[in-house]
Amino acid sequence: MARHRRGKSKSARLARLGQLGILKGGKEILEKQNKAVKKQQILVAKEAIEKEQAKLPHSFVIYNGSVGKYIRMLMMDIRKVLEPNTASQLKIQKRNNVKDFIVNGAVLGLSHMIVLTKSDTSVNMRLLKTPQGPTLQFKVNSYTLFRDVIASSKRPVVYEKLMSSSPLLIMNGFAGSDKKELKLVESVLQNLFPELKPEKVLLRNVRRCVLFNYDEESDTISMRHYAIKAVPNDISKSTKKILKDKVPDLSKYKDISEFFLNPGHLSESEFEGEQNEVELAEDLPGKGCLKGMKSNVRMIEIGPRLDLTLTKILEGIDEGEVLYNRYVTKTAEDVKKLRSLAPLLKSRRKKRERIVNVRIVRRLKNLQKAKSQPEPEPEPFHEEELENFV
Repeated sequence: MARHRRGKSKSARLARLGQLGILKGGKEILEKQNKAVKKQQILVAKEAIEKEQAKLPHSFVIYNGSVGKYIRMLMMDIRKVLEPNTASQLKIQKRNNVKDFIVNGAVLGLSHMIVLTKSDTSVNMRLLKTPQGPTLQFKVNSYTLFRDVIASSKRPVVYEKLMSSSPLLIMNGFAGSDKKELKLVESVLQNLFPELKPEKVLLRNVRRCVLFNYDEESDTISMRHYAIKAVPNDISKSTKKILKDKVPDLSKYKDISEFFLNPGHLSESEFEGEQNEVELAEDLPGKGCLKGMKSNVRMIEIGPRLDLTLTKILEGIDEGEVLYNRYVTKTAEDVKKLRSLAPLLKSRRKKRERIVNVRIVRRLKNLQKAKSQPEPEPEPFHEEELENFV
């Protein structure tokens, strides 16, 4: 009987070993493929984050002209309010103007710009919506710096990650007014801060809130900046004083129960009552702030403070039709005349700008020519001339 001849080829040997179809170095190839897939996933995630960041509002806060050190400090404080979506380390030089920041900021996705100026009589603030406007002009009636608010607070709340997430925006008093200019101001202020979606935002990231309040009697807008703090609702403030061996002044109370039940001796931000108690939906940083527990929500002011009066609204960026003027009222006929003259005035303004640019370019060329020309060699001195100066 003829004996069956076994295959001696490479594929036959691999088939007997059960390794047919497995490439040499298969593990290394799989590892490379996994690394390539992970890199691709990281790139896709980065692109998604960049797209989301591009949709967020980005702002510049600058000053223009000679303003003094306190306005420069106010500028830095406003940058803190708008963090992290603002250029907090933006440097300003004397030769820079507003147009330079608008042109260079377009590459960075600039959406808003705040410009602080100072005159002999008042401090002014302009809020510009780029790239097409409008421009809101305010008079700063009064302001308080971040450091002054913190210095006056008994228990200031300042830590490293406080400004790392966007603040919660609260608008009060704007909805009830029928003034068209206030609706425009409300829209611009809302777009100045990123939108917070309740289904996506984490409670631990909501650390601050900004309040804009409109007072109809005085026709002013006030801005306040608060830190949000959750405190476990286990022991009242009154009980803590007793536990710390601090004997309170009970002369104002008829019974000691009034001291424990009456929260009147606490400040407004530290009021302890049912209206401030919330049940936490997730764990928060801090002692006793766990999911499902009841906590007191407190708002501690951290500054800065601003009291503003709206003076003017322009259609464009520092130019265009005047949509609102606090001090000047115009009839419908005056508005028609101004609108008919607007194209002529715009062309004249552009012509003046071109003339100025041509003069600047011509001056720079003359300076370059003067630098490129060699300096004339000094004439040699004669001995007779030197003797005259001896």
